[in-house]
Amino acid sequence: MRVPSVRVVLAGLAAAAVFVGGSLATRDGPLGGRGAESGGTARSATAVGAPVSTASLPTLGSISDQLARLPAVAPGELVGVLDVVAPGDCSPDQVDLGTFERTVTNPDACAELGAKYGYRGGDFPDDEVDVVDLDGRAVETVAVPSGWHFAGVTREGIVFCIDDGGATRARLRRFLGTTTRLPSCPVGRTGDGRLLFASADGRSVFDERGHRIATLAEPLHTTDVHSIGDGLFAVGNELYRDGRRIASYGKGLSILGASSDGRVALLRRFETDELLVHHGGVPHVLSKDLTGVSGSGVVAPDGGRILINRDGEPAIVIDAATRRPLARLDIVAGDFVVDWRPATA
Repeated sequence: MRVPSVRVVLAGLAAAAVFVGGSLATRDGPLGGRGAESGGTARSATAVGAPVSTASLPTLGSISDQLARLPAVAPGELVGVLDVVAPGDCSPDQVDLGTFERTVTNPDACAELGAKYGYRGGDFPDDEVDVVDLDGRAVETVAVPSGWHFAGVTREGIVFCIDDGGATRARLRRFLGTTTRLPSCPVGRTGDGRLLFASADGRSVFDERGHRIATLAEPLHTTDVHSIGDGLFAVGNELYRDGRRIASYGKGLSILGASSDGRVALLRRFETDELLVHHGGVPHVLSKDLTGVSGSGVVAPDGGRILINRDGEPAIVIDAATRRPLARLDIVAGDFVVDWRPATA
């Protein structure tokens, strides 16, 4: 499961906006970015896939009303696979953008992709972990060791961690099996489920096979380490591929999504909770009228489009270069989109 969260479940410049002639304007032009002109419609092709219908926002009604009148994305207009988490679920579903087919996980079993077992959905375990199979049937109950805390599950078992004088210790209790010591409490995971750990000096991140994921200029001070797309790793405000840093976006920022080459990224500013689009080496703040109070989103692997989550509403597709709203994606309304991957990743 991919979730931008410290729960390894294993299991997350203000743009002054004013109304001008009835439509919402921001520092970069009408809502979403420079170039969103009033009136008319157009067809704009993505770098991959069929053209996506585009339209300027109507000038009447609330912002939600204006966004709701955007054209809906049709199957095949966007390319790739979305990882989405429905309310109350702990494991992501997969949505194929080519067909809109959705692979659904069982909300009663919080399990890693490819695992035989997980833990019972609904509650985060404190004293004991109810292990279940993928149909939600009870398998065993494992007590949380005294002084330790539940840190999530992997394909093999349950992770427990404990703080030990500023350092952390961790162990993996295998499903229906024995307990193995881990190098430290995991700081994240790979897209295929391998645990990630920080070195003792905090200057590198490696997986459970010992492969180095990232070499850091400064010690790691965050558990904000997660995989993106097809082999990218976000470590704080830096992006890595094959152990090498390919992009750094500045202090006070975290990475929500990025293109495969790192040239386009969707970022969150800690201090204000604003979302920014990094494009062409320049950060552009998105209006909260577009993103919502605490928005989030993902970036297409080719960097052409960005998908903005809006609580309880369809996600909004914007052009990465202009920040212009193009369309709405109804199939993920109410869901939390956590990643956008190539169809083959």
